[in-house]
Amino acid sequence: MNFEQFKDLLLILLPPVSALSGVFLAEYLSSRRNGRQFLAEEVMQKKLKLYENLYEKIQVLHAEAANFFEKAKSAKTKAEVRGIAESYMLTHLSIAEFTDANRLFMDRDVTDHILLTALIPSELLDLNPMSKNYTSNIEGYSEKFFENYSTAVDMIEEHSGIQRLRKSLNKINKPKTKSYYSEYMKEARNKYKSRP
Repeated sequence: MNFEQFKDLLLILLPPVSALSGVFLAEYLSSRRNGRQFLAEEVMQKKLKLYENLYEKIQVLHAEAANFFEKAKSAKTKAEVRGIAESYMLTHLSIAEFTDANRLFMDRDVTDHILLTALIPSELLDLNPMSKNYTSNIEGYSEKFFENYSTAVDMIEEHSGIQRLRKSLNKINKPKTKSYYSEYMKEARNKYKSRP
């Protein structure tokens, strides 16, 4: 076979070989992309479920904290304050265990914020209930806790993707119905930055 024959053969075979290699390359890249999309979908579903569980746990923590702050105001001794704090601390411990067990799928910023927010009531354990400014200290810690709680809820919504999804749905649906109550509550949330 001389050079001219080789060149002619190459010109004949090159287009089909190029097309086949293009098809195989496209299929290979597509399967990798589909694999990544499948994995990302699985991870997002797992992450969303974990954030949903975390949200439920901090709702319980919120109720426990409200109960703790209210009862701590009428406490007369440090031992009484510690007794009141027991169920709250158990709830906090369960959240810490949950976040540690699921840290692979949860954002560290969110879990750190929640765990440190949950420590706020423990700062009251060393205060003397008979001191002059004990009640104002409780109210200060309570306010700090509920502000940080509100931030924690916002962080969960943001890191789980719920916030972005809600905005997308509002753009698509363009809801126009508003009520006095919904506007009032929106204004109150903005003013007090707290969510029960």
